[in-house]
Amino acid sequence: MKTLRLLNRTSDRHTINLASWHSKHSLTWSWILSFSFFRPSEARVLPLFYTYMTNQGRQWGLRIPFIGAFRWHRQQPMFYRDMWQRDRDLRDGLA
Repeated sequence: MKTLRLLNRTSDRHTINLASWHSKHSLTWSWILSFSFFRPSEARVLPLFYTYMTNQGRQWGLRIPFIGAFRWHRQQPMFYRDMWQRDRDLRDGLA
């Protein structure tokens, strides 16, 4: 699996991932910059730039009126090492 990926299609035909980072030691991706074209029923104009908080940290987006939006998403890594240690600790506690 490559760590840096550029210009990937998604299952949503209106969205393309421009760039993303996925550590080969993690089960989850770290960050994604994507662009989504607005659907005909969407024609959002304002706000042009927006941010919001999730349990993964601050996310942001930038709208291009009547065309689409760039979106930045971060996700906490889930390292295989941590999953193995958690599983080991659970098994040791049950023994």
